[in-house]
Amino acid sequence: MDIEDDIMKIQHKNYRSGMTLIELLITVTAAMILILGISGILAAGHRQYNTMFKRINSEVVRNGYEARSIFDRIVRKASFRDCVLSNERDDWEGTYDKLTVYYYSDPNDPNIIEPDRYATFSKGPADPNLILEEGDIQPGTFSTGPVLINPGPSIVIAKNVSEASDVPGIFSEYGNHGIKMTLTLDDENIPGNTDKLTTLKMTITSTMIRHNR
Repeated sequence: MDIEDDIMKIQHKNYRSGMTLIELLITVTAAMILILGISGILAAGHRQYNTMFKRINSEVVRNGYEARSIFDRIVRKASFRDCVLSNERDDWEGTYDKLTVYYYSDPNDPNIIEPDRYATFSKGPADPNLILEEGDIQPGTFSTGPVLINPGPSIVIAKNVSEASDVPGIFSEYGNHGIKMTLTLDDENIPGNTDKLTTLKMTITSTMIRHNR
């Protein structure tokens, strides 16, 4: 009896617990599923980051910021005495696709009695760009009808300008001496653009008062 007890004690002492092959396969499978899940989440996050980065730094956003900055700068120093709003078509009322304002090259110079510079913002019916042209006003002609001379080069200040159905036109009057610009920029429908995730359509609105003499 003692011999049998000793044999059982020896066998029990030499026994070591471990994982079976099935348990090992289950553990490996669970680990692979977890790794694949984490990898998918990281990949989706990376794609979303790239998409948002491209949209934030897209040409639409840059153009919107630049157009608003230029419009604010010019209209802020424009004379309240006169401005011209017009269209190249007759079916729009109250909103316009062309704006001309007149301003002083040096508002602090008392010797400049009348505005001596002009700026024209315009967009043609088939032109997707917003154009700026600046030049001089012939001295002594402002009060009788400004004669525009020495036009500078036309500068594209915004591309992919679309016409929203609810906002036909870009410029409109705001109060007595204010001008409102509503600019819709859209690069979603550019021919050949297949990367729709990185395109953007946005509308910016800026209102400035012509407050110089």
